[in-house]
Amino acid sequence: MIEFCSDGGPLAVMNQSVFSQTLVERAMGILQLDDATYESIEHDSNATTQAAAIVVVVGIASGIGAIRDSAANILLGPIGQVISWLIVSALIYFVGTKMIPSGSTEADLGQVLRLVGFAMVPHRERH
Repeated sequence: MIEFCSDGGPLAVMNQSVFSQTLVERAMGILQLDDATYESIEHDSNATTQAAAIVVVVGIASGIGAIRDSAANILLGPIGQVISWLIVSALIYFVGTKMIPSGSTEADLGQVLRLVGFAMVPHRERH
């Protein structure tokens, strides 16, 4: 059951506060394409830290994967990942809210940062 706040965002999912979800619970919700998880991330400004953590961990994993090329990649991976996260999020925000908004478009940069950050949750491709 989902209850809604006055702004239309979800307040609780199955009687659990969406604001108390852990990073792992949210990551699992993202992998399951759970609408309530996306909504909770969008409306919880505290989830920005969780999104940043995901971005940094993905950057570290990328750096480890590229360590054969250069040992510096262990540091450059996370730095590059954070920079690209910020640039891509800003671009998505600008295009979505300034260039081609719909009549009901409501978003701020924090919401986009959180959702793009969580979109980087590693997943296993199935063939």
